[in-house]
Amino acid sequence: MAYPSPRSSPVGRLREISIPVNWMTVLVGFAVPPEPGMPLTSEDVINFAIDQMAAGVEPSDEMLAVAGASSMDTELIGAALRRLAAGVTTASAVEQRKWRLLAVCDLVDSLPADPLYALLALTEFWAAMGFPPDMPHTVQGRGNTLSPVEYYTDANRDREVEGHRSWIASEIEELRSRSGSTDERPNI
Repeated sequence: MAYPSPRSSPVGRLREISIPVNWMTVLVGFAVPPEPGMPLTSEDVINFAIDQMAAGVEPSDEMLAVAGASSMDTELIGAALRRLAAGVTTASAVEQRKWRLLAVCDLVDSLPADPLYALLALTEFWAAMGFPPDMPHTVQGRGNTLSPVEYYTDANRDREVEGHRSWIASEIEELRSRSGSTDERPNI
C-alpha cells in the first residue's frame, strides 16, 4: 500500500492516494483566522483554485477571487471558500476524515522507536481527536486489563503500528468509496 508523500502539498498528498478533493475538502482543511495544525495555508487554497482553472474547470467569481487573492487575504479567501463549498454535496464529516487520515500517516511515519514514547504519542494523538470509536489504537487500561509492563513493549508498539497501517489502508478505501468522484478536475 502506497502512502502519501510528506513532501507533497496536502491536496497533492490526498490526490496521490486517489482521494477526491473538492471545495468542501479545502474548506475543512483551512481556518480563518489561521490556526496552528490546520493542514492548508492560504497559498494551498490559492493554488487549488489555480489548478482547477488550469485543468479546465469553468471559473466562478468566487474561484477567480481565490485565485487572484494575496496569501494575506485570509478573510476574502475564507468567505469565497465557504460559498464554493456550499455547492458540494459531500458531508463535512467525510472531508474531516481525509485530513485525519493524513495526520495519522504523518504520526505513524514519525513515531519514535522507543515503545514508551511511541505508545504515548499514539495515545496523545487519539486523545486530542476525542478517542473516536473507529480509532485503531488500544489505550492501556481503557477497556482492557493490560498492565504497563505488558503494554509498553516493543511487541505491542509493533502491533499498534501494524494496526494503524491496516487502519490507514482501510480508511483510504473507505474514503475513496464514500467520496465518489468529487474532484472537479477533468481526468487529464
